[in-house]
Amino acid sequence: MATTVVNTAFLVRKMLDEISCLQSSLTPSLFLDADGRSLCRTGPLAILELHCNTPAQSRTYLIHVHFLEDRAFSTLSTNGLYTLKTILEDPATPKAFFDVRMDADALYNQFGIALAGVIDVQLMELSARAKIDGGSDGWLHSFARCLKYDSGLAAGEVERFESTRSRGKALWDPDLGGSYDVFEVGSLSSEIIEYCGANVRALPRLFRLYNSRLDEKVRLTERDDYHACRIIEASRNRVVMAQGPPRAASSKGPWDDWNGGYWTMER
Repeated sequence: MATTVVNTAFLVRKMLDEISCLQSSLTPSLFLDADGRSLCRTGPLAILELHCNTPAQSRTYLIHVHFLEDRAFSTLSTNGLYTLKTILEDPATPKAFFDVRMDADALYNQFGIALAGVIDVQLMELSARAKIDGGSDGWLHSFARCLKYDSGLAAGEVERFESTRSRGKALWDPDLGGSYDVFEVGSLSSEIIEYCGANVRALPRLFRLYNSRLDEKVRLTERDDYHACRIIEASRNRVVMAQGPPRAASSKGPWDDWNGGYWTMER
């Protein structure tokens, strides 16, 4: 599966030209994640991962924001009609994240990007669990747990994915002897490229699974389905709250019937 490191304005423009056809879908064709030095509103965003997934193409871009800085978001497409910023802020272009909170926090407070059109896959899992089980304790599940139990991957594939994540984390996590510097070097190592790409490449599979459990209703235009509407609303609220004051940590879901909050520092 192709992965492109985007570290020049030319490559940003080329990427924009390649993904331009994905802006009119009802469900996400763009799946995103971010990495950086203690990523948050003050922890620098180093790499924005963007995975394009359609029946016709599957490609992953690692946008090296550490080097590009504002050019990552301000470079115009060849036709001069849009930038990555305008795509990220377009409410009509669905974009899937898994736990958008820290990503939205970093994008807004460091680059002035107010995400829109977000569907949070973590909230889809929570709502799907409640729908199927007839209720939920409201605790949010991690990406690793969702992939292990819900992805439908064979045990060997899950093991390979977990190994890729473990090797990458060992390189950047100071608690494991790593350093955030690995996200900021001029030439990213193959282990970091694999680590960053693996996260977003798994998202389409999880989105499809949870959407099937939610009767294929989760899309930006949904107005009637209870579960879909509250997922879209809560996803939007997570983004809006990233633009306000810092929030206390919470690993509970956002809906009032579970007395939960929106924020967690856990990744």
